[in-house]
Amino acid sequence: MAHIQATDLATIIQQVKELTATFEQLVLQIKPEVANQQVEFGSQNINCFYDLYRLWQEQVANFTAIQNIQAEEFQNQILEMNKLREEILNNLKNQEETHMRQIDQLKQQHKSELEAKDERCLKLEQELLRLREDNERNTQCSICLDPWTFTGHHRLVALHCGHLFGEPCIRDYLQRANACPNCRAMVYPKDIRYIYGRPL
Repeated sequence: MAHIQATDLATIIQQVKELTATFEQLVLQIKPEVANQQVEFGSQNINCFYDLYRLWQEQVANFTAIQNIQAEEFQNQILEMNKLREEILNNLKNQEETHMRQIDQLKQQHKSELEAKDERCLKLEQELLRLREDNERNTQCSICLDPWTFTGHHRLVALHCGHLFGEPCIRDYLQRANACPNCRAMVYPKDIRYIYGRPL
């Protein structure tokens, strides 16, 4: 479809206006003669009048066609713009949905990571508590359950089986039985050995 320039349309409109003015002047010239019943005003004037009238009709038809073409082009432009607008809106909607899905995935991933970290922290706390309890058990006398020392009254001693006790506790125990309280191995007071070193 040919594209009509604004300058072409202005020229055509000007031509239509000029032809209309000329046509009206010719009609005004003929009307008095018709009114005076002077019908013999020459074939040349009549032919000129009809030629001008046909030309005027052609220009009006062209002008109308141009208006219809421009209206159709304008309508097509509106349809194209609406189509482009719809595509842009759809793209934005799809992008928003994609971003929301990504945000949900990141939230879920972050939640899973936090839950895994919490679980690891809980396990570490439980392990630390177990180690603390083991350490307390390993640094206390299994007879009186009090911590032993490396000097003083309740100092650390060992039997030949390797088990550790506070000295007064194991001496008192061996006076009643010649066996290790832990493994029941045969031991005597002479088997008690002092342990030297830094505190555990």
